[in-house]
Amino acid sequence: MNGKLLFLDIDGTLTEPGYNVPPASALEAIKKAQKNGHRVFLCSGRNLAMLKPLLSYGFDGYVASAGGYVVCDGTVVFDRPMKPEVFELAIGIGKLCEFLGKDIISDAIGFGDSMNDKEMFEAVGYSVCMDNGHPDMKAMADYVCPAVGDDGLYKAFEHLGLI
Repeated sequence: MNGKLLFLDIDGTLTEPGYNVPPASALEAIKKAQKNGHRVFLCSGRNLAMLKPLLSYGFDGYVASAGGYVVCDGTVVFDRPMKPEVFELAIGIGKLCEFLGKDIISDAIGFGDSMNDKEMFEAVGYSVCMDNGHPDMKAMADYVCPAVGDDGLYKAFEHLGLI
């Protein structure tokens, strides 16, 4: 499984809801996946100002503002004003895949937990829902991993052969 693009929701996926500090196991999984040639991106409805506390953890970029602002390795790939209450994560993910010459179906994996991740799950080729996620998202996901507080991301990355 070389060269995958991993898109991580924040609240309830990368971090416990309401916190901006990922568990150590998630950070270790991200670093190991990157070392194995995968790229890891935040994927959120949050705007850039709200993402800043997480950017120091070494992500390859992010899809922010519900898909309207996309950055890869410090380069702005896509910048469109966010529409209120409209999530267009699939557009942002698609722009990033196009920029990197990757296929959204065969190369992109989405990790999420709530209904605002639905569009991401529909867009990517493989989706992973956290066990603490919404029942509809768990039903929609290709794989359900343990909750974020139970080392869910690490275990999911292991299960998928990313680390």
